[in-house]
Amino acid sequence: MIIKGAVAMVTGGARGIGYAFCEELLKQGAKVVVLIDVLTKEGTDAQAALQAEYGPGSAVFIECDVTNNEDLKSAMNTVIKEHGKLDILCNNAGVAEQPDLEKTLNINLGGVIRGTKLGLELMSSGVIINTSSVAGII
Repeated sequence: MIIKGAVAMVTGGARGIGYAFCEELLKQGAKVVVLIDVLTKEGTDAQAALQAEYGPGSAVFIECDVTNNEDLKSAMNTVIKEHGKLDILCNNAGVAEQPDLEKTLNINLGGVIRGTKLGLELMSSGVIINTSSVAGII
């Protein structure tokens, strides 16, 4: 996988594993990382922190709910329209200890399925990475 100069999108990128992915992609030379998350304050804070470290335009935050197919498709189309391509898609959004089982499955499983399907549909080439945390095993 070629990271240098890549345009990457990370769902759940505002904190935790997703934020670490964004940081590492930029360290390895990605042109821009797009953080996708429902957490608006955390997303804008993460964008600011990454831009402070890696420069203006290196990180972009888009508020998006991975349980909503149209929302996710719109976010991907925005990335492609504004950056000309999408090289790396990391389906990372997930929750743990959510009391609502349906919502948990819709985020943790449905988000990955939706992201992968849309990535295959909208990306002309590139890499799709699906992640899980140890909480997924528990």
